[in-house]
Amino acid sequence: MEAQIAQLKLAQRTNQLVIVIAEAVEAEVSFWEKQDAKWRMKLQTKGYVGEAGIGNAREGSKVTPEGAFRLGQAFGKKDPGSKTAFRPITASDYWISNPESAYYNTWQQFQTSEMDESLYAYSEHQYEFARLIHYNTDPIIKGAGSAFFLHVENQRPTAGCVAVPREDMIKLIQATGEQAYIIHVKSKDALHNY
Repeated sequence: MEAQIAQLKLAQRTNQLVIVIAEAVEAEVSFWEKQDAKWRMKLQTKGYVGEAGIGNAREGSKVTPEGAFRLGQAFGKKDPGSKTAFRPITASDYWISNPESAYYNTWQQFQTSEMDESLYAYSEHQYEFARLIHYNTDPIIKGAGSAFFLHVENQRPTAGCVAVPREDMIKLIQATGEQAYIIHVKSKDALHNY
């Protein structure tokens, strides 16, 4: 797969890629890094995607968006030695998932509706360690989907996020930098689109 990774268009723009391949809800997740002009796999694990698989996401669809996205803010309960800036979660932290809100798909320290997700409520497990997936963030399209993260798994499909075992999530936070990208596809053959 190393040759396939090296031929990706995205491989010319970054030196770190997290590859997520899922035909259904269980995923193969691998982390690749370019060193000395060669792509090498640094981590391989199992994980989960959304209950409705990978495809066209929208608010409430439980679909993991298909495509390539930059990994953003690292966050969670306590910094495990993040390679990027790390933001600790507090009880007042919410991800705004209300499409009617001016703050839709952003992290705020207040709630606008019952649709908004309390990051703190999940910090004992899923959001103990996480990174934002930059889907629908620039520009933000209301209703296109919100709160997509790479986070710790709980042995179940997600509401659209990508989830991996806790120890692997720690390794990913420690290894992935500011320019790391994540690619979600249904098959290895679909990688060539990115």
